[in-house]
Amino acid sequence: NATTVEITENDGSAIALVNAASFDLRSAGNITQTGTITLSGAMNLRIKTNADQDIILDTQDNDIDGTITLYEEAPGSIRDYLIRNISASAGVTNIGGVSRNVEFDYPNAAINFESMSIGGTLTVNAGGAVTQTGGSAIAVTGTTSITATGFAITLSESGNNFTGAFTVPGALSLDVEDTNAFVIGAVTVTNAAVITSGSTVNGSNGAGTADITAASVNISAQTGIGATQVIDLSGVDTITAADTVSGNIVISNAADAAVSVTSMRVTGGIGAINYTQTGNRSLALVAVSAFNGNVTVSNTGGTGADITCASVSADTTN
Repeated sequence: NATTVEITENDGSAIALVNAASFDLRSAGNITQTGTITLSGAMNLRIKTNADQDIILDTQDNDIDGTITLYEEAPGSIRDYLIRNISASAGVTNIGGVSRNVEFDYPNAAINFESMSIGGTLTVNAGGAVTQTGGSAIAVTGTTSITATGFAITLSESGNNFTGAFTVPGALSLDVEDTNAFVIGAVTVTNAAVITSGSTVNGSNGAGTADITAASVNISAQTGIGATQVIDLSGVDTITAADTVSGNIVISNAADAAVSVTSMRVTGGIGAINYTQTGNRSLALVAVSAFNGNVTVSNTGGTGADITCASVSADTTN
């Protein structure tokens, strides 16, 4: 279909059916749907100056191949944005600013985000990799939950700011960066979980509930790792790095195989390290250091819970 559809509404818009090359809708109110949207190209949705309008397009199996872009003609016009898109070749998503909640259900496609600012929660279900364009920044005031079972999540641009807990119910791997403090919800990945923070990294689930389940973990922070809320690991065999410039490092790992800690360091300021491991598995420490604090390492579980150290340095080592 080579048709381009352009509509301007002076009230809310209820989309009954669209089958076209592209679709441009300018609405004065909420945008909803009763039928599907099928597009071989782009969709532009524009909200006029009315505040707190919702775009709810998650009730149908929409099939949109091109880029989806939201426009606000006045700040605060778009409140909630929910969409389901079953296309296997969905384009870039550019939503700008949304004052409350955002949900993407893309069961058959990867998702690539432009910069966006979300005042509430972000929920993503993707049938491919979840990425962001170079130089973009994602800001989410509430919690973030991203599912990409069997695929990588790579949100590693330095300007990102995830204020609420960040959860991954399932993915192949995670690489995320946050310019401020980062709170781990429950992250479950098959391979590596890589977390970089310009401030602190903390868990959120409490003792006995895993914050990260992964094959390997790499955490880099500026002012502490697990210092406010211990980070509980489950089944992590390799801690490639758990390094912070200053502040304490507090990590617990329920191991199901031999564990290697390549680097666990307080590299600049004052801070102590407390690592606890359970599961009757061996522990090999390669480089652990807290030059202005103590290092405490515990490995319990039975005769297999031995500890070997290549390099450990601190004011006091236990």
